[in-house]
Amino acid sequence: MRIHQGWNITNYNEQYYFIFNDYENASYLTPLKKTEDRNWSFEKLSWADGPVYFENGFKEEDKLAGKKHPINDLMDIAGHYLIHKRVFDDVQLLEIDNLQFFPAVYIDDDDHWHEQYMLLNIYGKLDCIDFDKSEIYDDDDLIIEEKSFVDKFYLSEKVLDKIPEENRLIFTIDKSVMPHTFVHQKIKDIFDKNNVSGVKFIRVSDYVSGDEND
Repeated sequence: MRIHQGWNITNYNEQYYFIFNDYENASYLTPLKKTEDRNWSFEKLSWADGPVYFENGFKEEDKLAGKKHPINDLMDIAGHYLIHKRVFDDVQLLEIDNLQFFPAVYIDDDDHWHEQYMLLNIYGKLDCIDFDKSEIYDDDDLIIEEKSFVDKFYLSEKVLDKIPEENRLIFTIDKSVMPHTFVHQKIKDIFDKNNVSGVKFIRVSDYVSGDEND
């Protein structure tokens, strides 16, 4: 059963975008074992341990199919992203809470190393869903570890008002089964200026669950 809540557009729902893979031009990466063991997706990484390493998550399947994924400016690793250094140069000075820019290497299917990337390591989540104004699926079977399936998101003014804008330009959301990544209009503008490949953006106020597949 879907709960329909009456909700009004707010500035935050207009200012923020979901970032999704561009499925016609997408890369899907997975960490190498030595990177996975560093708990990179939920802890701040240590520079003393060197860069992190990723490869195509469908490497074996793609080899059998004779298929190659593109090497994009932004490449997805389960809601985290490798960002090409030419784009990183425009965002590196931003001080964003729970976000670490970290040296990364992508090893392609031909074992070539691409060292011109930084990892957007989003190691914390922001609890900023307004559940009273969002639309959720009212089904106990769809609640996993106290996280809900959200059909249409409404960002909480109460939470975001307390955080300086410069500290919340990129974040991953908490209490949603799908831990979506959100970017502020200012970040999208940087990505648009650099014509980044590999991703697409949907404004929060426009998004309904599943739109990313259209």
